[in-house]
Parts: sequence; C-alpha cells; structure tokens
Amino acid sequence: MKPRKFFGANSREVLKQVRDTLGADALIVSNAKVAGGFEVIALPSNSLSELVTGAVSAGTAAGAASENASVRDASVREVRPPEAPAAAPAPRTPSSAAPKVRNAAPFPAATPEPNRRRESPASAPETPPAAAPVQAAGTPSFSEAAVHGMLAELRSMRAVLEQRLFGLAWTELSRREPAKVAALQMLLTAGFSAELARRLTDPMPDGVDEQEGLRWLVAEINRNLLTAGTDNDIIEQGGVYAIVGPTGVGKTTTTAKLAARAVVRHGADRVALLTTDTYRIGAHEQLRIYGRILGVTTSVVRDATELKTTLSDLRGKHMVLIDTIGMSQRDKMVAEQVSALARCGGNVKRMLLINATCNGETLEDVVRCYEPGSIDGAILTKLDEAQSIGAALDVLIRNRLALHFVANGQRVPEDLHVPNRQYLIHRALRAPTSGGVYGLASEEYPLVLAGTGRESERAQSAQAFASRMGAYLG
Repeated sequence: MKPRKFFGANSREVLKQVRDTLGADALIVSNAKVAGGFEVIALPSNSLSELVTGAVSAGTAAGAASENASVRDASVREVRPPEAPAAAPAPRTPSSAAPKVRNAAPFPAATPEPNRRRESPASAPETPPAAAPVQAAGTPSFSEAAVHGMLAELRSMRAVLEQRLFGLAWTELSRREPAKVAALQMLLTAGFSAELARRLTDPMPDGVDEQEGLRWLVAEINRNLLTAGTDNDIIEQGGVYAIVGPTGVGKTTTTAKLAARAVVRHGADRVALLTTDTYRIGAHEQLRIYGRILGVTTSVVRDATELKTTLSDLRGKHMVLIDTIGMSQRDKMVAEQVSALARCGGNVKRMLLINATCNGETLEDVVRCYEPGSIDGAILTKLDEAQSIGAALDVLIRNRLALHFVANGQRVPEDLHVPNRQYLIHRALRAPTSGGVYGLASEEYPLVLAGTGRESERAQSAQAFASRMGAYLG
C-alpha cells in the first residue's frame, strides 16, 4: 500500500489524524515541520507484514546466490594459485531491495556467515513474526525512574523558589508592616507554630506601631484561648472524670489534687477514687494513701466490666475520679482505654493532661492519639518545670481544648490553680533568656515560615503532577 501524507497545525493534531485514519499501530515513515504546521507520512499497520515478507524473500534469494558464489569460490581456490582473483558475488536485483521505513523494527541480516549452510527457501516460515508496536513520532518515552527523578527535581526547585519568594516577601513586609513582623518573630521565638502565628497576625490592622501591635496580639491570643469559667467548674458540677495522658505527666498526683478540692467543698463521703493502673508497682497503693489522708473511698478496677459495676455502686457520689494507666500515646492500649471508658455506661468525661515541658510536635501527637473530638477538657501540668509554654498554649488553641486547671508543683492540693489567662500569655510571650541555643536570626524567620505547614500541599502537587504524567504516557 502506498504511504499516505497527513498535515496538521501541530504534532498532536497530525498524529490524531494518523490514528483516526490508519489506526493506533500505524507506521510513521517520516515527520517534518513545514510551513504552517507539521507533515507526517505514514503506512497502515498491515504494510509491515508485506515489508517483512518482501525483506525475508529478498534476503533468502540473496543468501542462496551468495551461497552458490561461496561454493564456486571455494572450488576455484582449490585449483587456482593464491594470487588469482576471487569470483565476484552475485549481483542483487532491483526487486530484492527492501524499502527503507523510518521507526520500523530492524530486519535480520541477509548475508549468511561463511562456511555455514543456510536453510532453503522452502524451510522459511510462511507467516512472518508479529511486529513490535511502533511508537508514534513525537511521543516521548519515560521510565518510572525518570518520572520520579523529575518529581524530585521539581520539588527541589519549588523549595528553592519558595525560600526566595518568602525572603523577598519578608523583606517587603518588614518595610511596610514592621509591627506584624515583630509579632511573628515573637510568636515563633516563644514556641508557637508557624501555622498559628500566621493565623493570629494576619488580621492585624495596618499602620500600627510595635507597642500597639503587641497589645493587639495579646488580645487576639486571649480571645482564642479557651478556659473553663465558674459556670463550667468540674468541682461544682460533679460527675465521673477519667484523668488520662501519657506516662509521667502527673495523673495520680493531679487526681489527688482534684479529690482534695472536692472534699473541701462537698465532704469526703461525696467523693470516690478509682484506679485502673495495675501495671506499675505500688501505683494503686499511692492512690490508696491519698484516699486515706482525704478520707475518701478508693477502689481498684481491672477491666471494663468491673469498672461498670463499680460506677453503678457509686451512683450516689457527687464526684468520682478515675486514675488511668500511664502509657505512651502511641501504645495500642490507648484506643482500648478509650473504648473501655465509653462502654462502661457511666457517662465518663475525659480530662487530658498536657505536659508543659514537651515540645509542640510531641504535644500535638498526644492530642491526636487521644482523639481531641472526644476530650472534655485539659489540665496543664509541670508549669514550674517548663522554660517556655508557648507550644502548650498553641496546641490548646489549635485543637480548641478548654483549659480547666494548671499545676505547678507536687503539693496536694496547693499546687493546682484555676487558669489565669493574662499570666499564661505573659509567661508564654516573655523574652527568652540571653544566649538561648534555639533562637533564630532575623534572616532565618522567613525560612521557618516557608518550610512549615506546606508538606500536605507539596504532596498534593506531586500527586497531581504524577497523575497528569501517567495520563499523558498512557
């Protein structure tokens, strides 16, 4: 079949014409950019069989002629002197020449090896082998490794561009709104996350000086920090409260402090203590000692069934406090503990203890593992041991957790206080001591803002690019 010529404004358009007319397996003989667009010469896919058949026949005929010439040449060498010229090979007829096709699979060589007998034409296969699919011209081929390499390069380029752009934006922002820049620096230095720092400072009015900006920032933090008021005092409300949190956060001591407050207001006969901590040596004995000092009932429960039965027996109590097992927030038993408290049927509220000495990433992991949607409140502990409490306030604000109490020591019940917002904010924003190794230089703040909180966006962009690349290659 004769080659057909196609013309289009671009390569995609002309290749679409080829596929629509000759099929997806069409042979591209040539492609060229001409005036006004692209020109492609193509053959149907069945033309390849004809070409292969013609090439095989031509190769077989040429092989037979060459074999005869080799036999004659060998016999001549037996009777002629060495300097006699060898017989010329048989010429190829014009009909034996196979047409040249661009992008087609290469054919086998037609000339046989010397001193090796070739098969006769009768033994050649009647049906030629199936041709490999021919890729359309202009369509690139990418391996999986190449795609991953391109994605890595794009991510690297994006990171560099983001850092450059944030640096320029930071310089411009410092010139136009120095109060907002000072507020951002203060929050980041205090341990607040970049995400919350941006959220708190974005609504700041334009044109304010640094002192006005600081007062506005304090008011904004005060508005977003949730604390339990007098109408939400758990000591007055009563009920069943499970004190939960990771190991070492101070659950047993805090439980005793809350029990002491309840005893002072409502009497020892209206308060009961329970413990589920049967793992630590002497853990329940510690709570029993507190119970004897306060004169309240103390019980040990070992499973959800026993907890349900015990809570049923204590229905007449004004307040029941449950000291839970201390474990890592990543322990699978955390989920089992949550489920057991939900199944006991006693309308148990959960108070999560937040360790003020931990960094923000650890505290965020604790809140996530204890399911912030089902937490009824928080108590901030170890306030006396923390150098900075900005990360703790950040986690409370972002997860919308109501702060009921703060603990700043081991004394029972003196070291448990109702939260004072102004004190906590002042404590969080106060200037760090000189010589801190975790301080940032002025030029490093835009890098922190550029590199924090964009992991999900980068992952989504990379996934979208991979999807588009896959669709293009497919």
